[in-house]
Amino acid sequence: MNSFEHYSIKYDESNKYIWYCSSRGYVYKFLKSAQKSDLDFSKPILVNGYMHHGFRTIKIHNKQKRLSHLIGSLFLKDYYPGCLIGFKDNDPNNLAVPNMFVYSYKEHGLKTGYKAKSMPVVIEKNNKRVTHRSVRSAAKTLNVSYQTLSDYLNGTVVHSVIDDLNVNVFYRN
Repeated sequence: MNSFEHYSIKYDESNKYIWYCSSRGYVYKFLKSAQKSDLDFSKPILVNGYMHHGFRTIKIHNKQKRLSHLIGSLFLKDYYPGCLIGFKDNDPNNLAVPNMFVYSYKEHGLKTGYKAKSMPVVIEKNNKRVTHRSVRSAAKTLNVSYQTLSDYLNGTVVHSVIDDLNVNVFYRN
């Protein structure tokens, strides 16, 4: 891991607490009444929050805030409201700034949506090749069911309707 200087930034202040976020992924609150001067932070309280829908969350001013977005808004340059925050090690509990990255909903859809798992399929007939972006698209062109074409391409059937169509169908590498 890169050497990343540890520092804290003041996030919010209420009548009772001052909230600070750390670049290591921690949130601290300091009790104002325990301070003898403005620079005295002798009694920090580490706020772990709680897990909510798989993400570490805390309440500040009775509003739920994801720790990843709280820390990202302060430390990540390319953070914008409404973005998604990912974790390089896929651990939502590791909130250190070097482990976090920002990405959009569009990028998220390309990684997890239906297009992420689709493999291009080539249909060859009379020395003409037509490439389809998915098995479903190729199945519509051949007028066969998705399952029939999928089984044929995976080699799970001995004889198929596709053999009778006089076409060569295969996955594009």
